[in-house]
Amino acid sequence: MNILHITPVYEPAWIYGGVVRAVSQLCRELVNLGINITVYTTNANGLNRYSINPDEEIQLGGVKVFRFPVVANTNYFYSPILSQFLAKNIMNFDLVHIASIWNYPGLPSVLYAKKFSIPYIFSAHGSLISENYPGTRIKNIKKWLYYQFFLKNGFRDAAAIHYTANMERIESEKLLKMRVPSFIVPNGIDTNEFDQLPSRSSSKEFFDKLNPESKVVSYLGRLHPRKALDVLVHGFKLALSRNENLELLLAGPDGGHEQYLRSLVKSLGIENKVHFLGLLDPEKRRMFFSFTDLFILAGYSGENFGVSAVEAMASGIPVIVSGHVCIYPDIVKNGAGIQVQVSKDEISEAIIKIFSDPELIKEMGEAAYRTARKFYEKTRTSQLMMLAYKDILLGKRSSECNWSN
Repeated sequence: MNILHITPVYEPAWIYGGVVRAVSQLCRELVNLGINITVYTTNANGLNRYSINPDEEIQLGGVKVFRFPVVANTNYFYSPILSQFLAKNIMNFDLVHIASIWNYPGLPSVLYAKKFSIPYIFSAHGSLISENYPGTRIKNIKKWLYYQFFLKNGFRDAAAIHYTANMERIESEKLLKMRVPSFIVPNGIDTNEFDQLPSRSSSKEFFDKLNPESKVVSYLGRLHPRKALDVLVHGFKLALSRNENLELLLAGPDGGHEQYLRSLVKSLGIENKVHFLGLLDPEKRRMFFSFTDLFILAGYSGENFGVSAVEAMASGIPVIVSGHVCIYPDIVKNGAGIQVQVSKDEISEAIIKIFSDPELIKEMGEAAYRTARKFYEKTRTSQLMMLAYKDILLGKRSSECNWSN
């Protein structure tokens, strides 16, 4: 199979978060399964851009990657050269897999796939959950117009939509209001990466502000208002009033909320208990988890999959998640953590409950470790994706992919 992946950003543009890690991991694993994978992406990397030659193929883990220049530093990722390259080459592929819905690269991908009768699928990655695009009235009108005039027909003619969890499918179909074939394949991670974490003593220089006797609560992701980190900070402060042996790590790039959070932490008088770590590369992420006793991802609606929560689970760490994290049913059902409302009181109670019972935290950590490997190991998820590709090309519907009726 020759598969073309379309994504606005690709590794090592880790600044864009979990989707970049998920797409990159998937592409590498599909190559290991013998599939010919090519990625068309842009040279965007936050406020910077990669220096590129658009005709130059880059090999990353066996994946053939072509980067195309963006015209401006916006989240639309407008790249006319990418469109021109698609027009010349899309007919060389059996299937087009699009991880770009609300930005430019997906638009010419659909147009040329239709023109040359190439089947295409969308990976939603939470972008169709209605709460994922709240904002100003103007912003909502723009998205509504974009959906009506461009995306609607694109979805209607798609071979399928890929969701990462059943909850994501249910929430997304409220927006689509049309019958489009869909299947479920979770995001995968390399669980082996989290088997042997660095020892705390060897990583102490990295977290030199931490008290070695502290119990560490952690968050990893963008510092964005949607993540409800202000609620987490307030909940942590409440827990701290009952257990002073706690510290909080907030890791990830600034999504426009860091300065507010720093001011909040200062106003609460807990600067010595809350540490901002910024963007972490893969090795520092492993160090981060080696210091973490409890992981929290309790954002507002639209949180979607939660790759960082899965990585924490793979590290044997219990997790606290809100009901807006689409994989929370697996977490709760398998005893890997606790589901809470986005509430400082519920977050505080969950923290205290877990740290008050050594046997509970041990059992949850072991369950988290098993759950990550049972559902989210990259070899399993990539095999499911390969099966979905074959289903589309051969007109089949394998039960393992949980196809819609």
